[in-house]
Amino acid sequence: MGYRCWVELSNGYRIYNDEDLSWIEVISCLRNANVSIADLKEMMSFLKGDRE
Repeated sequence: MGYRCWVELSNGYRIYNDEDLSWIEVISCLRNANVSIADLKEMMSFLKGDRE
């Protein structure tokens, strides 16, 4: 999952597009629900279509 989804400006600020912000919101909600990083990676992979 090494995908970098932002553009970093010279001042260190990051710019995200709307799709990336939606993923960040989902990830944040899942982490607040105590979903593990391993489970989160598996879910994200499945949702993005990287099914085994």
